[in-house]
Amino acid sequence: MMIHFDGLYCCIRDRVNYCLRFFEDGTVISASVGGHEGKPAFPRAFWFNPSGRNVSRGRYRADGDLIAFIAESADGRVEYVGEIGEDRLILNTHSCINDGWTYGQAFVFRPFSTIPAWDAPAGAPPVQEDDDHDDDNRSQDQY
Repeated sequence: MMIHFDGLYCCIRDRVNYCLRFFEDGTVISASVGGHEGKPAFPRAFWFNPSGRNVSRGRYRADGDLIAFIAESADGRVEYVGEIGEDRLILNTHSCINDGWTYGQAFVFRPFSTIPAWDAPAGAPPVQEDDDHDDDNRSQDQY
């Protein structure tokens, strides 16, 4: 399996969308976006990029169906390790920020064309997705 570069990997839990974006040069970025009214929100292209202020950054390493990376920000770092699927990543994570662990999180791939207002300019009002995809992204085990 291969990593997709033309969209985001999203894991939606408790109205928070945990997003990963991979680049062909080995860079990975992550951010979480809070939703409201029971619907997830998504990042936008103008800020969710390697030079964005509020993203965590790192380098990923993929070997066959396995992937590992660390995403770091001013707040600390989160370690990821798991498997690459056709349209998702199944990841175990360890937050060095709060010493929290999660297991079997499904980060589902979403092409840019399916992400609400991906290309909206800075200052545009937030747009949320109509469908609630929590069930598709729910982790198998969460601690």
